Parts: sequence; C-alpha cells; structure tokens
Amino acid sequence: MRVLLMHPQRDADRETALPEDRDDLARDLDLEPLWETMAGGDRLLRTIVEQTMLNPLVELPAIRWRLDVLADALRHPAMIQELYDLANQGLKAQRGAWLWSGRTASSLLSRSTQIVAAALPTLRALRQFAERTTSQVRSPGLQNLCSRLCAELGEDYLTEVADQVRGLRFGAGMVFTAGVGPDALSTRLALRRPPQQRHRWRELIPRPPQRLHYTLADRDEAGARALDALRDDATVKVAEAVATSSDHILAFFEQLRWEAGFYLCCLRLQQRLTACGAPITLPEPHQVTPVVQNATGLADAALVLRSRAAVVPSELAADDASLVLVTGANQGGKSTFLRGLGLAQLMMQAGMFVTANGYRASVVRRLHTHFRREEDASLDSGKLDEELVRMSAIVDRAAAGDLVLFNESFACTDEPEGAEIARQIVDALTRAGIRVVFVTHMFTLADGYADRPRTVFLRPERRADGSRSFRILPGRPLPTSHGEDVYQLVFGGAR
Repeated sequence: MRVLLMHPQRDADRETALPEDRDDLARDLDLEPLWETMAGGDRLLRTIVEQTMLNPLVELPAIRWRLDVLADALRHPAMIQELYDLANQGLKAQRGAWLWSGRTASSLLSRSTQIVAAALPTLRALRQFAERTTSQVRSPGLQNLCSRLCAELGEDYLTEVADQVRGLRFGAGMVFTAGVGPDALSTRLALRRPPQQRHRWRELIPRPPQRLHYTLADRDEAGARALDALRDDATVKVAEAVATSSDHILAFFEQLRWEAGFYLCCLRLQQRLTACGAPITLPEPHQVTPVVQNATGLADAALVLRSRAAVVPSELAADDASLVLVTGANQGGKSTFLRGLGLAQLMMQAGMFVTANGYRASVVRRLHTHFRREEDASLDSGKLDEELVRMSAIVDRAAAGDLVLFNESFACTDEPEGAEIARQIVDALTRAGIRVVFVTHMFTLADGYADRPRTVFLRPERRADGSRSFRILPGRPLPTSHGEDVYQLVFGGAR
C-alpha cells in the first residue's frame, strides 16, 4: 500500500540527493532557523524538511495536492500527530525481532512472523483512525489514504492474518512431507498445515501406529543437524513469503512516518510563526509562463523566528516582469525583503504555507542565490574573482524558467565596473528566459533599466519624518544611496 500524501501518484523519494548549492541556499536565505523550528532537534525530521525544501516541486498538480493536505492538517493538527505516532508505533515491531540474527530459513520465518504479529495492533489502529477521520478531511490525499486503509485492512482480513501467524509458530508441531530420491536423498519437501489442537473423541482411543516413526537420541547431534536442514528446506519458501510481507509492512510505516512527518514539521512552524504574530497564508501557484509574482504583507519567516516578533511586511506586484530591481540606501530592508521572497518561493514549491497575507507566484524550475559575502582573508584571489566564480557555477546550472536572486552583487569594485558586469549578466540571463530579482545600491545599474519593459522597481519606504519603516514598496530608483549613507554616518538623522 502506498501513502501518497506528498504526491498524487507516487510516494515521496526518501533518498533524493541535495542540490550542489545546498550550502549557498541555506546561508543566503537563512534557512537554519526554519529547519530547527520544524525539526525540533529530531534528526529524521531535519532530513525530511531539508530534502523537501531543497528539492522543490515544479508540477502544479503535485503542489496543489500537498497544499490541500496541509489545509486539512491546519484544520486538524491532532490528526497528523496521531498519524505520525502510529507510524512510529508500527516501526517498533522490528525492535524485538533484531534478536533473531540467524540466517537460516527457520530464523527468518521466526523473525518475520514476529514482526507481522507485532504490527497487527497498529494496522488495526490505523484502520480505526481512517474510519474516524474519513468524514472530516477534504483533501484527495487524506481521503484516498483513509479509503485504502478501510478497504485493505478490514477486520476479517486482519483476523485471518493473525490466524496464519499463530499457525506459523507451530505450537502443535511442524508437519512437512518429503520423498526419497534414487540416491536416498530427500526430495519434494513441502510444508503442510499443522494438525488441529482439537480432536474427535474417537481419535483419543490409542491405536497402533499407522506410520513409521523415528525418535532422535538425546545426543544425536548429526541427526539434529540433518533434521534442522530438512526443516529449513521445507520452510524456505514460506519464510521468504512472510519476510516479504513483513518488509512491505515496515516499508509502509517508514513511508508513512516520512510523509506525515513533513506535515507535522509544517504544523510546528505554523504554531511558532503564529505565536510571533506573523501572517500565514496558503499560496496560489501558477505555471511558469506567463509570469505571476504578487505578494501582499510579505514577511521574512527566518527574521520572524530570530526576532520572535512580527516584522514590517512588504508588497510586490511584478506580474509579467522578467527583472525586479530593488534600490535604496543601506539598512533599508532590501536584503530582508529578498530573503523573504526567496523563502516564500521555496516554501510554496515545497507545498507549504508562506508568511504573507496573500501570495501568488509562478513556479520556477530552480532557485539560485548570489549574495554578497563578507571578506575572507583565506581567499587566494580577490573578492570580485570569488563572486565571478560563484556566478559562473550558477550559469552552468541555470536554464529557462529559473529564478536568480542577487543581493548587492559585484559591489566590491568601483560602481561603473560593477554596474557594467551586473548589466551584462542580467541581460544574458533574462534573454535566456531566466527571471532576476536584483538588490543593489548602484544607481548606475538601476538607472540603466529605467525605461526597459518588463522591469519592476522597488525601494524602501521613507516616512514623513525621514525614518525608514523597512517596508519595500514600488518606487523608481533614487540617485545613489552612497551619499545619503555617508551623510547619516557623519551628521546623523535623515537628510
């Protein structure tokens, strides 16, 4: 049985490799506080959230499938917790079976029947969970899972499995038949159903034996080994069949724990963000083209978790835009806005909610980040060389339908040179069908796109008293911010 809570037609891949730019994404978008909040120190849950967020979905049906399940989870959080706990409970069935370390058919059969027997109460509890839950959920993912659990784990079926397991313990003795070949070796070994414990009264009257009997002597070690070999030969097919069944049961519980664990992590994050006063909304994903990119009340989830308080939100209306330029003075909230935008894109394509009042966006094939790095004394080359090397790696990976986030890139050199480098890179990316969001205080770069179509300009809000609200709003680029920053540093206050 497949779980199908994270994909409509397949189980989530638990062995997906992380992308090669994993460290850059985690550092630039400040993913650590999200992962820590979602996992709560659990290594398995940490693996789940990392793999899910860093391997975003691009198919709209799959994203909407997860969002529908998440909506059910937000309405019934205890349901997801129970599902996760049942998966963990089912996996405990194998713990005692680890004691069976032999490799014979008999030990394999003993271990497998023990696992199946231990898992039966959890399977029954899962069916009861499905019977209670099926009328409460609305998502196709949870509705389908509940219907399959009810259909495939009926009481008659589980009772029959329990009877078969009891029989395979051979409490009444093991019966198998064999023939004798021309070379006096046994052939046609076959396991038979054990004799019933109850007998008719006529069978209790002693009668002369109708079959030949042989009793091993107490110290006949060779005979015991021969009998063990016969028993293994007779039970090997049954042992393999039961082992396959037990493996399927454990694999189902592993998959259920993984997929329910993802939604459990989302609930943990939602509870923390809501406690901090951050807005939560289920996003509206759109196809790659035409470009949709619209956000109201967008907040940086990582900043909310670090500050443990609500943050000033931003607005974005960039439908059909291939380039978004964010300009303005330093310490104006531009980098925070960029991180919030990147996080919202990753969270949406992971099938999660986003920290905004409303969020509509086209999916991207892949998200790339190119953020300014602090000076590293260990670098063998200059800072500009280091930025260009990282940019080259992004170009090698990027393709049409991707999104690249730049944060103060190429500002380590003089403004004319940095602006020209950035312009050529931005032009090449947008011509290749790659969307760009560029945060910069280089007026030369921003002003060069002043009349370019499909370009949106944003800048930090300035209040009437001259202070900043750290809210990013639509606005054309101002003359350079360098002079403004220097003025404030020397004289203080607003110019």
